[in-house]
Amino acid sequence: MDEGSGDKLKTTVAAGTPPDFFHTQSYWQTTWGVTGVVQALDNYVKASKNVKPQDGWKFKWDELIFQGKTYAVPYSIDNRIVYMHQDLYQRAGLDVNKPPKTWDEFENVIAKTSKQAAPGQISALGFDPFFGSGGKQRWLVPYWQLGGEFNSADGQKITIVNDKAQQALEWCYKLIRNQGGWDAVQAWEKTATADYRLFINGGVANFYATLATKAQSFQKEAPDLPLPVMPYPLPKNGKPATYAGGWAICIPTGAKNPDASFALVDFLYRPEIDLKWSQAYLRVPAHMSVAKSVDFTRNDAFLKTTIEAMPYGRFVASIPGGEGILPIMDKAIADIMSGAKSVSSALQEAQSLCQQEVDKLKR
Repeated sequence: MDEGSGDKLKTTVAAGTPPDFFHTQSYWQTTWGVTGVVQALDNYVKASKNVKPQDGWKFKWDELIFQGKTYAVPYSIDNRIVYMHQDLYQRAGLDVNKPPKTWDEFENVIAKTSKQAAPGQISALGFDPFFGSGGKQRWLVPYWQLGGEFNSADGQKITIVNDKAQQALEWCYKLIRNQGGWDAVQAWEKTATADYRLFINGGVANFYATLATKAQSFQKEAPDLPLPVMPYPLPKNGKPATYAGGWAICIPTGAKNPDASFALVDFLYRPEIDLKWSQAYLRVPAHMSVAKSVDFTRNDAFLKTTIEAMPYGRFVASIPGGEGILPIMDKAIADIMSGAKSVSSALQEAQSLCQQEVDKLKR
C-alpha cells in the first residue's frame, strides 16, 4: 500500500515496480486511467460484497468513471462547511444563531466583521472565498450555485466562458476588494503559520473548511472554541452547492497482487469499518446509509448539516486532463483577484489552456 504523491506512483509504474494499492486524490484517476497508470476496476466492483455504488455518493463515483470504465473507488471523502467565529460575530452585533443565508446578507456580515488598522492593513478578515482547503479552486462554489458547469457531460469540452462564471468571479473579486484588496488579504493570511490558526486567533470571522479540520486542528489546539457552522450562503435564485473533495483507492497498472488489493478495498468498505474510519478522522462515510445513520451523525448539528449538504457536492474537473487543469485555474484566479487581468480575458485564456489539456488525452 502507498498513498499521496502522484509523481512517485507514475515513476514506479514506469519502472514496473508499482505498489499493489494506492490511495490518493480522486480527480487524478481518470487521467491516470486513460494514460495507463491505473487499471479499470469494474469487474472487481461488480463482484464486491461491500463496494456498492448504489449506496455511494453519485457525484464521487462519477469523478472516477470515464467512458464506462471505473478507475478507482471513493474513500475518505471530505466536505466543507462555513465555521463562524462566535466572538467576532458578537463584537459586530451579530448572532451566530441567525447566520446569513444569501450573498447579500453574507456581504453585510463580512463588512461588519472585517477590520483594518489602516488602509490596506487588515486586522480581521470577514471572509476570503479562497482561504483554506481547496484554495483558489473554490471559486467553483458560487459558480455551481449559479448553475455553472466546468465541463461538458462527456468530459470533452471546457465550459467556463459564460455569464455565470463572470458573475461568480465578479462577486469573489468584490468581496476581496471591499476588505482591502488582494495584496492586503494575502499579507494578512500569511501572518498565521497555518490557515486554521487565523480562525482560532480571531483573525477571520468566516472560515470555509473541511469537517476534518474540526477533529485534526480545532479540537486539538482550541478544544473550548465554540464552532457554530452554516452552509455556504446562496445567490438570488441560486441552488445549494458544496465543495466536497476527498481521496480514492486505485490499483496501479502492473500491480503484482490486484486480487488481494481489492480484497483489502472490500474490507475497508465494510459498513462498520467505514463508520470507524470516518468517525476517527471526521471524514464523510463512503456509504450514504452509514453517513445518514444516527451511529455517525449522533444527532450532532455539525455532522447533520455537513451530511445534508452532500447531495449538492461537487469537486474540481475530474476528467482526463484534470491533472493539468488546476494550476491553470490557480493562475487565472490570482490574475483576476489581483487586477492583473479582467474576468473575461482571464476566463478566455484559461478555457483555451484547459481545453488543450483535455485535447491531449482525447480518445
